[in-house]
Amino acid sequence: MRTMTLAVRERSGIFASASAPRRGVVEFRAEYTEEGRGFLFAAGVFLVEGLKSVAEEYPEYCSMTIESGGRG
Repeated sequence: MRTMTLAVRERSGIFASASAPRRGVVEFRAEYTEEGRGFLFAAGVFLVEGLKSVAEEYPEYCSMTIESGGRG
């Protein structure tokens, strides 16, 4: 998550932040313009697939929830 945040922060048209409001919980938020949309989408797919594989391998320790603001 930290790497994802750092990578997208360096891109034009993406405004991202991550936080850990409590132990074991990480939140990633991003807003983007059309210019940043493609990169953010690709980085998001990469991140989600990685986290999904961890959640599947260790279901007793890890779960994943994705919430979207609906921009697509």
